[in-house]
Parts: sequence; C-alpha cells; structure tokens
Amino acid sequence: MLKDRISLIEDRPHHIFVTAGSGITPVRSLLDPLMQARQVPTVIFANLNAESAMYGASFRALHAEGFIRLVEVFDRNIDGAIRAEHQPDAGYYVCGPSGLIESALGTLSDLDVPEDIIQTEKYGLDMGASQGGASTFFWKTRWRPAREVKQQTGDSL
Repeated sequence: MLKDRISLIEDRPHHIFVTAGSGITPVRSLLDPLMQARQVPTVIFANLNAESAMYGASFRALHAEGFIRLVEVFDRNIDGAIRAEHQPDAGYYVCGPSGLIESALGTLSDLDVPEDIIQTEKYGLDMGASQGGASTFFWKTRWRPAREVKQQTGDSL
C-alpha cells in the first residue's frame, strides 16, 4: 500500500530500499530488524558522489560485512538500478525527494510491482521548489513527532 511513512512489510522474503541523500535516515532504522533476522536487504542509494553520501562509510562497512547489499548510484540512473535489482517477491520502500519517488514508482509500475508491496516516504525538500513554487517536506526533530511543513521559495525556516 502506498503510504506517506514507511514501515516493514512483514511477509516478504526480500526487501529493497530506494533512497537518495538524507532519505537514508528513515531507511536506516528499518534495516536493524532485518539484519537481526539474518535477512540481507538491498539498499539502492543515490548521491552526487561517494563523498557526499550521508552515512556512506557505515553503509559501505555493512555491505562489506555482508549485512546489506549496497548499490550506490552517482549518475541519477535510479531506474536502471531498480530494474537491475528487481525481485518479484520483494517488498519495496522508496524514501527521498518527490522526484525520486515519482521516478521509482514509475519504474516499479513498469515492472508490474503491486502497490500493496510498495511503501513511500517523502523526505527532504520537494523538487517543485526549484521551479518557483512552494516546497513541502517532513520536519523531524529528536524530541517531537514528524510534521509536514510547507515553505515558499525564498522563505527561511
């Protein structure tokens, strides 16, 4: 089911996470129970380059130790990575900016992945902000629940 927050889909033997930039933050918390159950989730992680990847070193270490399968994308070809990693029995989790979510959902639709095994969470700034419109994002703090915030281009938080 397409939702605005991701949580683990319990009945899937494989789990594929598609994320970019700071969208990795909510994904990270979902990996622990999978690793504890000795499942090896796939994380497709898009960034400008290896140096800019948030928590990049720790994800690379988890990959090197066999706890996760990490697929790093630096050329914005997230669709190619999704197609290459596709597993029909996987649960899919897409977390990041709206452009990433739209692109990933289009690819998953092309692959005939049912909506009930896809979860999404928009995280970070909305891509529409660069076109002079309002931006919508989730604001998370350590001590308060997440809330949706709308911001006009040029306004500061």
